[in-house]
Amino acid sequence: MTRTPLPLHGGVAVESMSGVRLSSIALGVDPTSFELLCARVVSGSFSAIVVLIYRPGSEAITTTFFVDLAETLDRVVAYIVYSVHRWRPQCASRPR
Repeated sequence: MTRTPLPLHGGVAVESMSGVRLSSIALGVDPTSFELLCARVVSGSFSAIVVLIYRPGSEAITTTFFVDLAETLDRVVAYIVYSVHRWRPQCASRPR
């Protein structure tokens, strides 16, 4: 699972071993100041959401970086909340 890299940079990737399932998660954001890859990792009864962010250290941190980061983290939290309510029917606040 890979994402198109920013110009002149390497890119990010998630790899796994046999018995581990990976699925890409589209967060609906397209940051311009860093590369982003979000995935669900499942092995047996273990499940996690992994967010990879790569920002070249050779570039100065700008306001755009913080705006992109805040938007990305907002989407990650919203996705997690949605997933918990969707996959855990015992949640009292689950949408019906």
